[in-house]
Amino acid sequence: MMSNCPVCDAKHNEGQESCSVCKWPLDRDPQKIMDWAQDLWETKKKYTNVKKQYQTLAIETKIEYINSLEEKVKEFSDRLSKFEQSEDQGKEFSDQSSKFEQLEDRVKEFSDRLSKFEDFDLKYQSLPSQMETLQNQVGSILSEQRKWIEFQERINKINEDSSNLEETKRQLDEIQGKLEDLENNIRSNERANRKMVSNQSSYPSETSVSYPELSPQTQNPISLEESNLAKRYNRDRESFSQQAINVTATEDSLTKLEIGIFSGVIFEKNRRGNYWIIKENGTEYLVPSNNLRLNQHNYKAIEDFFDCKNLQLEGNFELLKPARVSALPGGETWQFEERGILQF
Repeated sequence: MMSNCPVCDAKHNEGQESCSVCKWPLDRDPQKIMDWAQDLWETKKKYTNVKKQYQTLAIETKIEYINSLEEKVKEFSDRLSKFEQSEDQGKEFSDQSSKFEQLEDRVKEFSDRLSKFEDFDLKYQSLPSQMETLQNQVGSILSEQRKWIEFQERINKINEDSSNLEETKRQLDEIQGKLEDLENNIRSNERANRKMVSNQSSYPSETSVSYPELSPQTQNPISLEESNLAKRYNRDRESFSQQAINVTATEDSLTKLEIGIFSGVIFEKNRRGNYWIIKENGTEYLVPSNNLRLNQHNYKAIEDFFDCKNLQLEGNFELLKPARVSALPGGETWQFEERGILQF
């Protein structure tokens, strides 16, 4: 397949290393391009020196030749004056006239040669502009090559950043898993703690000890509003994702729940939270969010806020009654008020 040289537009075969006309490195190897540009620069300097020498020589030659012509013309003019003064010297005058004609021929020949020199000079005068054009083309090619190298470096940087992001995501997922395991392990002791406190309260003691409330808040009957909200949630829970607020229990609240204290449990905003807060007619309810994934580690934590009927870890659930919360001043936190009901 034939292609054109980007510098001189000469044809070349695919795979050819350099242009046969201008020697441009067709493989665009940076080092070869630099060598080619340096050779071009050396050629330009040599041309400049030759041009200066030629101009000096041409001027000296012109001056010398013109001086010679002036001397010969003057000599001929003097002799011609003498010839005119004597008729006897007519033959010599004729000879001199012939020489003068020869001299005119030589002058014409010199004029022709001078014209050729001028044409040659004009051609060399256009060479700097041609070299400048070539230099501009080389500069443009080198600039495009630098842009391509910078583009490749950016692509490599993006690929490297992508790999780093994937590794960071993997590490975050691993940390999140460990945190969930830790939270679930802590909550797994909840029932044991409740039982221990209950056993302690059954023993007689000389000192009267007061323990905090250990049972969930008493559930009120399911209202019509709660029933309608539960039906809508079970039918299309995704429809609540835009209006709902993602929340999770605060660290202090989790500590309370570990020892079975349900009063004063506070929820705060958390986009990765397992619960939603939904506001209906001025009342705020707590329901499981789409982030909630029930498993053997976290089901006990869910039981803190919902009465789980026929609990099955691998099964789906329906919301029978949403839990209830109340907003605290500032609108960023909510206090847990009443447990809800989930049916598995």
